[in-house]
Amino acid sequence: MHLSHILCRRYATTLVTSEVRNPELEAREVFLSVILPDTAFISRFAIELGGQLFVAFVKEKEEAWREYQSAVDKGKTAGTGYIGRRLIRNAFIVRAASSIGYLCKMQSTFFSSGSGPV
Repeated sequence: MHLSHILCRRYATTLVTSEVRNPELEAREVFLSVILPDTAFISRFAIELGGQLFVAFVKEKEEAWREYQSAVDKGKTAGTGYIGRRLIRNAFIVRAASSIGYLCKMQSTFFSSGSGPV
C-alpha cells in the first residue's frame, strides 16, 4: 500500500494506492479497509484493470450489492464499498492469475496552528 499527500490551501489530499495480485487458478475475494481522519471525505474511488481505470459511483446499497454478487457469480473482476463514519471497507473479486490496482482519494480540511478553521 502506498500513500501520497498534498497540502494546498485549506485541504490535505491523501491518495491511497495498492496493487492486489491473485496468482491462484480461480478468482478470489479480497477485503481492504482504510481508516479516515475525522475531517476527511472521499473524493474518488476506483480500481485499475488492464491499464483501464474504473471510477466508482454511488448506488443504493441493495442495488450495488446485487450487481457485485452477480459479477462474483460470473467470476468477473468487481468491487464494492461501504463508507462508514471513519472507515471505508471494500471488497473485490480478483480473477485468476491477474491483478487489480486500488485507488482511494480522500481530502480533509486542516487548520493553521491553534487558530481553528482558516
